[in-house]
Amino acid sequence: MSLPIVTRPAIAAPPAPKPIQVMQQLHFSQVLPEVKASYDRGISKFNQGDHQGAIAEFDRALKAQPNYPEALNWRGNTYGKLQNVEKAMADYSQAIQLKRDYSRPYNNRALLKRSQKDLKGAIADFNEAIRLEPTLPMLYRNRANTFLMSEQYQSAAEDFRQIGKIAPQDPMAQNELCKAELLLSNYQAGHDACTSAIAIDNQNPEAYTNRGIAAFQLKAYPAAIADLNKAIAINPEQAEAYYYLGLILRSPTSGVADPSGAIRNFEAALRLYKKQPQQYAQTPDRAIKELEGWLAELKSSNRK
Repeated sequence: MSLPIVTRPAIAAPPAPKPIQVMQQLHFSQVLPEVKASYDRGISKFNQGDHQGAIAEFDRALKAQPNYPEALNWRGNTYGKLQNVEKAMADYSQAIQLKRDYSRPYNNRALLKRSQKDLKGAIADFNEAIRLEPTLPMLYRNRANTFLMSEQYQSAAEDFRQIGKIAPQDPMAQNELCKAELLLSNYQAGHDACTSAIAIDNQNPEAYTNRGIAAFQLKAYPAAIADLNKAIAINPEQAEAYYYLGLILRSPTSGVADPSGAIRNFEAALRLYKKQPQQYAQTPDRAIKELEGWLAELKSSNRK
């Protein structure tokens, strides 16, 4: 499966916000001790999975001090866990009104908008979160994944590159830099970035998969096979590794063609695509149809 490439200008920096009248903000130093205690208990209950108990604690804190943006943000997180989108959105928006320089409710509201397929609104909120906290890799990662969902591959690549600059020793960042280069067909650069990711964490199956994909595109088939098999050895549910192994073994020009091996790998990839399509393919229906067609073709040829 060739990686989809869309050439477009890098996203422009968001415009400077217009002057606004900021409501009175509350900082932790101004929070009453008993209110802070309720807030802390709410977070503890949230982390324990007691979401109704967490709501009760955040309600108690906000009843005593309504202008408490951190409590609103966490209550929004809790409503989100309970699938109460309307209340979660309202809490995030109120937290933002109270504290315009608070990046977390922008990020959390963006994630909620993304879950509701409002990709444009999500990107706008991620832009503001990044403006407020430009050195936090998580924000670029969230925006990059939203760009991928909206097929803005150049912008996604730029965000993945930025993560690599901010956190060069983070194996996830290096692997994301590898993905960025693959999206832009920079296969040697992608291979090098994945090698850096593997040097930091040699048990990262995604890094081996992506380096295998880069080697496949560079027609270095033995190296690709070694990396893809390593990815599967670490994580037997690494669907893309089976997919690309199938492509190599299906190709008569790879020097290692093996139709039976291609069938086995395509069948494994197809099973995983059907099991968790959203995790493995940007266009899962097309990928599944493509695999089914190749399998039928290979099995027909084997019977002749």
